[in-house]
Amino acid sequence: MTFSVFKLILGGDVNYIAKSIDAGIDSRHTRRRITMEEDFDVVRNILYFIYTNRVTFSTLNIEENDGTPKVCDADDIYGSAHRLDLEDLKVKSLRFLKQTCNRMNITERVFSKFSLLYVEIDKIYSEFFQNHWPEIRETSEFAEYFEHLEVGSDLEETRRIFRRFRELMTRANF
Repeated sequence: MTFSVFKLILGGDVNYIAKSIDAGIDSRHTRRRITMEEDFDVVRNILYFIYTNRVTFSTLNIEENDGTPKVCDADDIYGSAHRLDLEDLKVKSLRFLKQTCNRMNITERVFSKFSLLYVEIDKIYSEFFQNHWPEIRETSEFAEYFEHLEVGSDLEETRRIFRRFRELMTRANF
């Protein structure tokens, strides 16, 4: 579903808005509009955050029925906040993602395409992975992740992940 998010609504120039209202908006005035593909629940959470300064994250697919928006994956919220330049929401998302790193989920996180997209995320996940390497390599999640690569991934994806693994090990001097 496509949602149009008007830059004016999400923190545009107040003087421009006032001038537009005073002058009336006609065909000579242009409006900046950002059109993006976002999940409805993510957009609803972002708008809820803008109006209430509250957000609920999850790393699982959980539903709430207390009048707040459906809980969304923190990765999705962070990505949208990054694209929309919503710094406060981005910081809260980043803090949540950092606090929820553990030795069972970090392998999938550090090698994800999501981690490659955002420098801040990559830094957090890489540091956690390197600092906890002795415990991580003993987990069944680590072994299962690489076993899945052998049977279920395309060749390019497998190469990307192994390049990333070598990079992490080189930086950590293992």
